[in-house]
Amino acid sequence: MTTTTISTIDTDDRDEWQFEPSDAIASSPHPDSATMWADCIASLRRIRRFAPRIPEPLPTNAAIDAALRYLDAVRQETPWATPAWIRPDPEGGIILEWHDSDDGVTSTDTVTFFNNGVCETIRFTNDVAVRIETDRWD
Repeated sequence: MTTTTISTIDTDDRDEWQFEPSDAIASSPHPDSATMWADCIASLRRIRRFAPRIPEPLPTNAAIDAALRYLDAVRQETPWATPAWIRPDPEGGIILEWHDSDDGVTSTDTVTFFNNGVCETIRFTNDVAVRIETDRWD
């Protein structure tokens, strides 16, 4: 089973919260895939809501919406494949990341929705980029 990590923004204690891109996501395994998908969607919505606290450049609403549409398509196609990470991209946009490990081979798939309308998909096998695809999402 995939362990999904979700945003840990504490909405009840906003004054003490500081956004750190590497700390915006924390582990939270859930046994129920419906709950994991709800957490993924909630993470993206939190990023939108707390955008003023995210260091520049902010992810645009359009980039967040593109990531939401992509996640919905993944959920429909492979409901067990929730992303391992959802976080703002330091260059502006949203990064979705999946991890897999089988027989000593680790793979990571990232899908980044940049603010400029570009979508970049990268597959890493044992930390080496083996496939890079670029497309438009707008």
